[in-house]
Amino acid sequence: MGVSARLCLAMLAASGAFSSGVPSCSEDSESFWDMEAATCQASTSSSALQTHAVSDSSKKTVTEVAKLAAEHGRSEERNHEDMSDQEDEDDHSSVFKIQDCQRYKTWANDSSEGACSRIPRVLIFTFLTEDYYSMFENEIYWKLCYAHMHGFDVEFTDQVQGNVGAGKRGKGGKNHSVQKHTLHNHTLQNHTEQNQTAPDSKNSYGNNPYGDEMMWAFSRALRNRIDLDYDYIFATGADVQFLKVNLDFPVWQWDRGHHMTLMDQDYCKWGFNENNMLFKIAGGGNSWVKDFFDGWYGDNKNSNSLQGDNGPYMETILKVISHESKEDEGIAYDGRCLKKLRLDGPSTELIAHDEATGSHDYEQHNKDYSDCFFAELNRLAGPFNNRSSQHVGFARVDDHSTPWANCWAWVRDTWTEPEKHCFAYHWNGPKNKAEPHTVQPGCPAPGFDETVWSKSPYNPKNRKAQQQ
Repeated sequence: MGVSARLCLAMLAASGAFSSGVPSCSEDSESFWDMEAATCQASTSSSALQTHAVSDSSKKTVTEVAKLAAEHGRSEERNHEDMSDQEDEDDHSSVFKIQDCQRYKTWANDSSEGACSRIPRVLIFTFLTEDYYSMFENEIYWKLCYAHMHGFDVEFTDQVQGNVGAGKRGKGGKNHSVQKHTLHNHTLQNHTEQNQTAPDSKNSYGNNPYGDEMMWAFSRALRNRIDLDYDYIFATGADVQFLKVNLDFPVWQWDRGHHMTLMDQDYCKWGFNENNMLFKIAGGGNSWVKDFFDGWYGDNKNSNSLQGDNGPYMETILKVISHESKEDEGIAYDGRCLKKLRLDGPSTELIAHDEATGSHDYEQHNKDYSDCFFAELNRLAGPFNNRSSQHVGFARVDDHSTPWANCWAWVRDTWTEPEKHCFAYHWNGPKNKAEPHTVQPGCPAPGFDETVWSKSPYNPKNRKAQQQ
């Protein structure tokens, strides 16, 4: 799929990898897949957005990342004394163990004995149906590579219920590598309440993987993992590729003391992109995160809402930020955008109607809601790149110490040098047959292809359903 078509996919913007449908971006398009590119009418110009580029002198290259991996063995030996605060039984053998330890000490302002044993435990979570394993094989490969290099755990699943026994810390209280925690898909099947799966993409929502049922299944699946014994869950779409240039960045470093962290975004008529969300669950049971998900799902599950789960996601952000200032009636959110959120039918049906009739009703619905949402977000939290909230962190894109979390097509097309500054590319939808589906290898972790990827249950070549 070309850049322009991919940009059109991205015009869901708030739909992220988990939206309800795909709008028509071109007035004269015969079908969605033939659309030409359209641009979001941002409140700042492209030239202004380009000022967010990080200076070249502060960024590394892909070659430098590879060198970090190649130096892993020697670094462990040279830094043995620096790591003496780790327990002898630690089997956390991630490539970036030394670097993550130093990052953690600076990030947490913790130079005490045993500091490195407190490096956050992270679950990289992706919700997908079986057909996506082959469609996004390359994206799965690089997520596994990233998790392996940091000692994070990873889950790819279509199971709505989570394995309440998974995610526990092992011997020595340390993170285990991805191979030691790729147990979710087969253990989930053994729980009586865990046979609720996402709908079959081919049978339930035809050619559109963004049906409302699938999207709400994602949010419930994520909600049901909050009680796992992790410090953070990083929720990322199947159509997201982690980039080699920033593989060394641990996702927990985006946190600046919030329960939820998102990459900040300026106005776009398609809303606030829902993807690559970092949730601090602090060992399970984080009540604020639970309340966020319960409000997101509970208030909207029976309604036809804009972009399925994504419109309600934006509405919930306004509500939780407003709750922080509820005593100030002049600041509190009064729900004025809610009426623009509700639709007469599912988003996918309205999109299909627009495509069949050449109308732009669904696009107008998105613009009307986004006009209201961003005005209220600016009022409640402050302007783009300078937002403030007690519980929701909006990662600044001009912060030179962190990469851009969610590089969907609008970001890639309007911000400067995304290939250097992005943590991940978000393709905003399924690939077409002309795009590469198979792995583009190159994980810099020594032996990864032979010892991890070749044996992974997430490798489509190892999945019985794929062979059938």
